[in-house]
Amino acid sequence: METFAFILLRIVFAWMFLWPIKSLLADWKATQSMVAMLCPASLVGIGSIGMVLLMVVGSFSILLGILPQVGGLLLAIFCLFGAYIHYRLGASAAEGALSQSVTRADRNLHAKAVGLAAVGNITSAEKNIVLAAVGIFFALVGTGPYSLCAGF
Repeated sequence: METFAFILLRIVFAWMFLWPIKSLLADWKATQSMVAMLCPASLVGIGSIGMVLLMVVGSFSILLGILPQVGGLLLAIFCLFGAYIHYRLGASAAEGALSQSVTRADRNLHAKAVGLAAVGNITSAEKNIVLAAVGIFFALVGTGPYSLCAGF
């Protein structure tokens, strides 16, 4: 059972980073906007490329069990930065001001949308904290049975 648990955790953890790659590449401006929240404008291009590469390499590190301590630690740090971004986005969800000419119905709809945006980003931040904990688990314990290279 322990073998199955490790393999399942490795697959699901890696999938959480591999799944969004296509959309990050398809909407490169949005990807760069996220990275711009963490680094100076001069580093956004290389930071965006580095982020995608870290997601791919870290995922395969865990999935295949190749130096999983390194992959787990790097993905944990990555997730903590992701939590920081989502907490900031959640806090800034209500910053947009509406025109005075907006109807009451539109103001109500806007308030609901702002609430959903805040909750969605805070929920995503919390998810990133859980993923960081799983990354730290892999960094401390390794990826278990059927790992190609246990690390150190």
